[in-house]
Amino acid sequence: MTNSAQSSQLEALYAQLTREEHTAVMDKMSQMAQQAAGHLPKQDELYLEQQLTDLFGFEVVAELEDIRLPHSIGVMQAAPHLRRYPTDTLATHQRIHSAGIRNVRGGFGWFTEMGQLTATGVLQEEYYFAVQAEFLPGWQSSPSLLRSWLKFRKMVMINPGDQRAVVGCIGDLGPSEWMHYQFAGSPETIRDGKVWSPQTRGHVLLFFINDPMNQVQLGPLDLRYDPH
Repeated sequence: MTNSAQSSQLEALYAQLTREEHTAVMDKMSQMAQQAAGHLPKQDELYLEQQLTDLFGFEVVAELEDIRLPHSIGVMQAAPHLRRYPTDTLATHQRIHSAGIRNVRGGFGWFTEMGQLTATGVLQEEYYFAVQAEFLPGWQSSPSLLRSWLKFRKMVMINPGDQRAVVGCIGDLGPSEWMHYQFAGSPETIRDGKVWSPQTRGHVLLFFINDPMNQVQLGPLDLRYDPH
């Protein structure tokens, strides 16, 4: 599904929603995002999964194939660019050079296929998330299995306070527990998702996308009410 198709899905939903209904949904999600880091109560989680699935037109879940990250609510740290291949430099990245670049590769390896950087790899690095996978049950005993499952797994970050969302993928590990962040996001994720706006201050929701046919496009989504 392209970003254009995803935007059309949002427009179709807004045509069925009144402005008041849309505001009520966004307000409820904003309250959820400001809660303490962790997970929502089950009833609220089911409500949010259904609302987001209806809103985006693809399945959004807190738990996928029996995998649940340590947090689905939390604060997202602004992370630097990642090197996509061994000789990658900051100058080859198209946007937000002020964010800098990590000197080592990300926790899930290079963003290449058969040693070559593809358009898919470019998008995966542009919209990557870092998650605290090392705190998952089984990470110490079977890290390779979990790492393989999580690598470039699609997720959606929702910033209801600014009515923005970003479809991205898991591309790195972290942040460290002592830093008091639960997630990190690429420079493009932070900027396009307005993650550190005055009203949001990093508080976001992060959920898995169930996309077995690989149809959901990475990139930002505008959640503002627009019935047209």
